[in-house]
Amino acid sequence: MWYNHKLKKAAMALRLTADDKASSASNNSVPIPSVTPREPIKSGHNEVLLGAGGTTVPRREYEKLDFQRMKYTIAVRRLLNLKFTKEELATHSQTGKESPAFIGVKARKPQLDPVRVGDIRLHVAKKYNIDISLVNKAITVALADARKTKKRKIEKEDTD
Repeated sequence: MWYNHKLKKAAMALRLTADDKASSASNNSVPIPSVTPREPIKSGHNEVLLGAGGTTVPRREYEKLDFQRMKYTIAVRRLLNLKFTKEELATHSQTGKESPAFIGVKARKPQLDPVRVGDIRLHVAKKYNIDISLVNKAITVALADARKTKKRKIEKEDTD
């Protein structure tokens, strides 16, 4: 929940001017983190911009996504697959935090790039007019499924 709040603040930071940032800091409010886009903000002929973080996907692949007929969970999976490798999805988590269910038992997984995940999260929530928590659950399930797929593949290779 707090992570979504930080993403919203980061998106607002892109719209603030230097004067706005200075005045908000003088009001003893929480400082707004600045977000540096990793890819160009302008979407070109061959790419589609997903969000304020500058995340883009190939236009040809984006146009294959039929948002009218496809469930939001499938859209989340497809966008994740466009921006991350199968290996990244299988070995990373949304937050990078240790699971409360496995404290000290399982190793903590590295965090997926929060800018790209945030752009996907907000894009899908806006496209389907749904709450971000539903998109978060879909991302969590997609990551768990990627882990299971990798685990099965390794087990199958070991038995052969």
